[in-house]
Amino acid sequence: MVQAVAAGLAEAKPHCLVFFITHLAHESLTKVLSASGVSFVSITSPPVLSASCLHRYITADDSVNTRPQSIQDVNVHPGIGWKLRIEELHRQECLIAVGNILNCEHQHGDHIIINFFALEGWHLAEVYQVPCAVAAPYVMPYSAPVSFERSFMKRHPLLYDKLKRRVPGTVGWEDVMHWMWPLFTDRWTEWRAKLHLSSCPLTDPVTDLPRVHNWPSEPLLLYGFSKHVVECPPYWPSTAHACGFWFLRERISDSEFQQSAYSELIAFLKESTISPIFFGLSSIGSMGLIDNPKGMLDVLGGVLRAADRYAILFTAAHAPLEAAVLDAANQDDRQTANDADEELQKEVLAVEKVLQQGIRLFGNRLFCMSGSLPYLWLFPKCSLIVHHGGSGTTAAALQSGIPQVICPFVLDQFYWAERMAWIAVAPEPLKKEYLVPPAHSETHIAVDKLLRAINEASSPRIRACAAELGEKIRNEDGVNVAVEALCRTMLI
Repeated sequence: MVQAVAAGLAEAKPHCLVFFITHLAHESLTKVLSASGVSFVSITSPPVLSASCLHRYITADDSVNTRPQSIQDVNVHPGIGWKLRIEELHRQECLIAVGNILNCEHQHGDHIIINFFALEGWHLAEVYQVPCAVAAPYVMPYSAPVSFERSFMKRHPLLYDKLKRRVPGTVGWEDVMHWMWPLFTDRWTEWRAKLHLSSCPLTDPVTDLPRVHNWPSEPLLLYGFSKHVVECPPYWPSTAHACGFWFLRERISDSEFQQSAYSELIAFLKESTISPIFFGLSSIGSMGLIDNPKGMLDVLGGVLRAADRYAILFTAAHAPLEAAVLDAANQDDRQTANDADEELQKEVLAVEKVLQQGIRLFGNRLFCMSGSLPYLWLFPKCSLIVHHGGSGTTAAALQSGIPQVICPFVLDQFYWAERMAWIAVAPEPLKKEYLVPPAHSETHIAVDKLLRAINEASSPRIRACAAELGEKIRNEDGVNVAVEALCRTMLI
């Protein structure tokens, strides 16, 4: 996704210094980015403030329990809520990370490139007076409130008028309504004051009037999806481009995998009489949204037995799900115990090692694996992709030309789930209770609903649409299009 653009830019322009700032949770990207010449810079705050984050950051008396080590000197005021505290720490870390880069390496031609969930970068670009561009693998996942324009016009009448009458090629009202509107909300006011900026973007810090000088150019907006998947209507800003999907340029052969930690997975694929179904919820577990992992396994087991199918479950290192997998593996062992199984039972106790190699459940029908999985290599070997609707997983499934069943949980996942159904590469979105049923509930309804979705996704119509679209997407080079656009904008 965005990291692929960073890698592509570093490879295309080796004389440029490229830094990728993201959450420490994504440190697995370090190796592949480093190979392309990109420096990985980590932010220790969590990608999502889930309920599980509360226990790591907050004690019972509502004080911060764990602070990022790089900003231990940040003054945390006892009167603000825990979410605001973590947000404050996160923003301070972003300021320090960008400052360490630009204060040391600042030179003409510097740019900050952000996505829609990293709007701190826009304000920091204003601090350092460098241009800011957007590289997003999805459209803005939420629209401006109905009252936004009326409220903006009332609070900032002169700025509103200037945006409406903008000079071609500069920031205008269509940019604000398309994606920039969150920059003008009150959640940034206090932080902008700490950064010695005006309370409202595009205004003078002394007079609070619209800027007279240095009015910014219309920012480049790169979308990491295909025009064959998402239509780009004419009312979008002129600088918005659908580049095609962004994939890291990894080319790994079966022979290389055979000698790696994926050897058990390859053996499972060879032994399966038909191509398996892939199940993966990626980051949903870390968000605290898989609240009944045992129920989820029960549903998968019921579906596989009823359909006489095989499947791969990617646990994404989600501890409760992995604990449920190990418990199920122990139950399988007890049911078929013999002398030959004793070694396996011992290995099951070594959680990390065993799950990275893979565990088989339900009479060898389900292969469960942790660690990391190369989707672009694996998905073409599967018959169906069942997932949460994350932009990266959706893109990989589309590129592989394999039908999907999408069970959305949050944010842009609902958009992708609806869009995949609209373009006929997936059935209607699956409700989350049909994949992760509520605790203490019967699973037969979920098994039936999921089975129906799988059967519909396996229909000739959906398979043909997925295959045709996959061929079109494989003929695109989204990374190259994005890199060329950035190079033209940055004049490098």
